[in-house]
Amino acid sequence: MTTTIRRYVETDTGHRVPNHKSKCRHLHGHRYRFEAEIEG
Repeated sequence: MTTTIRRYVETDTGHRVPNHKSKCRHLHGHRYRFEAEIEG
């Protein structure tokens, strides 16, 4: 019999890029989703 374990994690992060000429110089955020699967 094979077992599969899956996990999903979502996280929000914020940052800015000082001295950048575009809107990235302002505080802004991104959402990341990490996925892992182990089968055995």
